[in-house]
Amino acid sequence: MADGDAEDKADRLKSSLWYSIGSIVDAIALDQDLNATPQFIGSLTELVWSQILTSGADLENFAKYTTQSFLAKNDTD
Repeated sequence: MADGDAEDKADRLKSSLWYSIGSIVDAIALDQDLNATPQFIGSLTELVWSQILTSGADLENFAKYTTQSFLAKNDTD
């Protein structure tokens, strides 16, 4: 059951990301008199989602192997 909850949460987060990216892209497209297709917004969402997962995994691994109990901004520079 926990896997289902985690998948549901990930789906909701991804949907929120899609909505936010779509809103930003639509605002820019209207401002610059361009047309952004739903496929473009979907592809951009997948790209951003992938980067979020990669960055999260990197931070988790970094936190595992550091002697500190927290991460500071300077640790990631």
